[in-house]
Formats: sequence, C-alpha cells, structure tokens
Amino acid sequence: TLKWTKGDENNLPIMNYTLQYRTDTEIYSDYNGYISGDAEEFTVTGLTPATKYFFQLQAVNALGRYRFYCFTVYVLKLLFYN
Repeated sequence: TLKWTKGDENNLPIMNYTLQYRTDTEIYSDYNGYISGDAEEFTVTGLTPATKYFFQLQAVNALGRYRFYCFTVYVLKLLFYN
C-alpha cells in the first residue's frame, strides 16, 4: 500500500490521481486503477516478490496536472489474505 499526504490544492479540489510505475529495467507505464481525489493511500496489486519498483503519483484538478511525487518500493514478499 502506498500512502501520501495531500499537499496544497490551490483552492481547487483534487479530482483524481494518476499512478505510474516501473522496475529497474522498464520505462514508466500507467497503473490501471482509478484513484479518487479524496484518497491518501492506494493498494497496488500484481507486483513480483524480490523486485524494486519505482512509482510516480500525480494529482489532477480543474487546472490540470501537478508534478509527479516519486516513491521507491522494494517488494520483499506478497501477503495473501482469505
């Protein structure tokens, strides 16, 4: 799960977020999943254990897109819940 704190919305609410990801050997691609503008965390699925991932999160409002906020995550193992 990626977590973040909302920044200044410049008097316009964030409508949604765009999330991109890559590994060491790939280029960034969009993650298929809608992230609400109210969100401050998002669970990413489909990751491979023992792999380093780079994520970019971008807020979108009525004026356009903010710059990307970057995360680096190393997946040690995946947890499965019933």
